[in-house]
Amino acid sequence: MYQIVNEDGVIVGHLEEGDRIVKKKSLDKLRAEEGKLILPKGESFIKVFQDALPQLASCGLSTMEAQVFFFLIKNLRYESNAATYSNGKLITRENLCEDLHTNTTSIQKAITRLISKSLIAEVKIDLGKVFIVNPFVAMVGNKLEKTSYDLFKHSRWYRDWCKSANN
Repeated sequence: MYQIVNEDGVIVGHLEEGDRIVKKKSLDKLRAEEGKLILPKGESFIKVFQDALPQLASCGLSTMEAQVFFFLIKNLRYESNAATYSNGKLITRENLCEDLHTNTTSIQKAITRLISKSLIAEVKIDLGKVFIVNPFVAMVGNKLEKTSYDLFKHSRWYRDWCKSANN
């Protein structure tokens, strides 16, 4: 067990026999050495629902479809489930071609299939078209805007999500 010394040199907590006294910076390093990964500052998380994974694995995505889907998931925004760049710029079909180093036809086919499988939706907003990822598969945060919910509430992903939530 470790006991931390705060900036004033005061030990935080009660000392037990065998405890080590360390500074906060040292504790992070010790934990890393114990095989615990310390994530870089600013690293974000995406919630992918466990019960959606088998269904996702079995829906037969092509390599390009998977690349597009995971690229969009990587760029999800909190609560809206809209896929945008970190600067707020919308991800367009043209951007996908550039970012994934592929042609327009491949991107068009991938998007069409992802939409048909209810994994994404493409929605027109004031700024242009935005891709929304099905929040019953993956999302950021623990709240969801009603618009994203409404887009996918009739999908099989939602029905399966409800079943797993009731078990």
